[in-house]
Amino acid sequence: MPILVTTLGRLREHGPLGPVWLRFGHRTWQALTDALDNPDDVRGFRRREAQRDQLRQRKRKQEEEQREREVREAREHRVAQQAAAEAARQPDPVCEKCEGPMESSRFEADPLQDAAPPADGAHCAGCRIQLAEPTSRFGRMSRRLVDGDE
Repeated sequence: MPILVTTLGRLREHGPLGPVWLRFGHRTWQALTDALDNPDDVRGFRRREAQRDQLRQRKRKQEEEQREREVREAREHRVAQQAAAEAARQPDPVCEKCEGPMESSRFEADPLQDAAPPADGAHCAGCRIQLAEPTSRFGRMSRRLVDGDE
C-alpha cells in the first residue's frame, strides 16, 4: 500500500491534480495518478522478463553460431586430413619414357634439372633434354661437331 503525503502550500500552489504528492520511497513530487501508480508491479515484471528473454535468445543464438562454426571447422579439418591421406596413398609420378622418378630427391640436387627444358608433366629432366635434342641427320651431325662425340 503506497503512503502519500503533501503540504497545504503545495495544494494551494498547484491544486489537487498537480505535482503535489510525495510517495514514500520516491524522490519527486508527482500528480495523484502517478503517485498511486506502481511501476514495480506486473508491468515492470513483464518488462524485465522480456529483457531477460532477449538476453537468453541472444546468448542461445551466439552458442548456436559457435557450435556451427566448430562443426564447420571440424569438417574442414577432416576434409584436409582425408585429402592429405589420399595424397599420401597416390604413387609418385614416373616418367613416361624411362619410367624413372619425375623429380629428384629432396636431399640431392639433380644436375640435369637446370639444363632441362621446362617441365611438361610427363618426362623427367634427362628425358626432356634428350627429347629437345635435334633428331634429324643435320642435327646429329652438328651435335657431333659441337660436342666432339664420335
